[in-house]
Amino acid sequence: MLMSRQWVKVGGGDFFKWTEQGQVIEGIWRGQKDGKFGSLGIVDTFEGKRINFPLHTVLLNRVDSLRVGAEIRIVYLGKETGKSGTQYKAFDLFVSDEKDLVDPVAEKEEESPF
Repeated sequence: MLMSRQWVKVGGGDFFKWTEQGQVIEGIWRGQKDGKFGSLGIVDTFEGKRINFPLHTVLLNRVDSLRVGAEIRIVYLGKETGKSGTQYKAFDLFVSDEKDLVDPVAEKEEESPF
């Protein structure tokens, strides 16, 4: 006789899409990972949910300066048009403490044994 098992999903989390101007994610930055269609950001919200979301180019460049564990707030500003006429998704990124910002170039140099 088979016993009933309760399966618990490991990893993952809710997936969040940037679709409406003014959307906000607040929580603890947990870093990024590779997704099926590009890089994904990971945030544990203050409500206890883990959210994965696409890191569009503008946002990807900004999160490089975040320390894992930083309290952050991301605000989606909507689509904007660059000087070349290309549309992109724009974001504001906030941290609760400036100490949570790092210089990604300096950190990579510190890691290098040469």
